Amino acid sequence: QNVPFDEGLWKLVSELGWPGALAPAPFGMAMSFEDAVIVLEEVGRALAPIPLASSLVAAWLLATLGEGEQIARPLAELCGGSVRYAVCAVPQPGAITRSIRVHGDEGGVVLNGLIQLVRDAAIADEIICILPIDSSMAGVVVPAVTPGLSISPQRTAGYLREASLN
Repeated sequence: QNVPFDEGLWKLVSELGWPGALAPAPFGMAMSFEDAVIVLEEVGRALAPIPLASSLVAAWLLATLGEGEQIARPLAELCGGSVRYAVCAVPQPGAITRSIRVHGDEGGVVLNGLIQLVRDAAIADEIICILPIDSSMAGVVVPAVTPGLSISPQRTAGYLREASLN
């Protein structure tokens, strides 16, 4: 069984501003990576069942890949802890994967296949997928309740909150 998610602890650390530690002001704490690592070390030392590492990476990605109004609401929600994020990376074309195909269409990006071991995906509201499009990498935010997306918790040796996306 995977480690359960502690909603009460998440509320507490959200009130402290930890999910937004790497997010820029005025949304987050604008910490350095070194300072954020100290917070993560303490969370890890306590084996706290919260998605802090996923949130830190998501906040950094949103701030790095987006701009202005595009990221204002997502960053505010993430930093306040009201929206939880997971992050996954789709390998470059030709890498060893299980049937992952990415292609654009007029409505956006279509991802077909299986991505395994996505930390915190089973408790996420949004998933940031980093994927190859044409000759560069792009970030796409996918709501966890997207029709056709299946999120299945996976049992791991470390009992982490991992899931597969299909």
